[in-house]
Amino acid sequence: MWCRRPPKRTDAQKLRNIFLEVTKIRTKDDCDRFLSLVHEWEERYGQNIAKKLEKGRVFSDIKRARSILLKALPNMFHHLSYPQIPSSTNWIGGILF
Repeated sequence: MWCRRPPKRTDAQKLRNIFLEVTKIRTKDDCDRFLSLVHEWEERYGQNIAKKLEKGRVFSDIKRARSILLKALPNMFHHLSYPQIPSSTNWIGGILF
């Protein structure tokens, strides 16, 4: 998980909860609910985070986590439409190591 510790900031707490929802996505409806959570979070907190020039370990973690999530969204759920695509890449570790 991207958090170094349990987050104290409200925006970080909510973002962490969104990340924890990823493993529960099994259907298109689950995906839609997840995307709705992301959209709500982005509207409420994301734009302000993107604009701030604040530095620091905690804030940079939030900015990085936001960036990773937004960049990953377009390709996160192909496995729901194409069942032959694994929902996780965890199996690769077993092959390589």
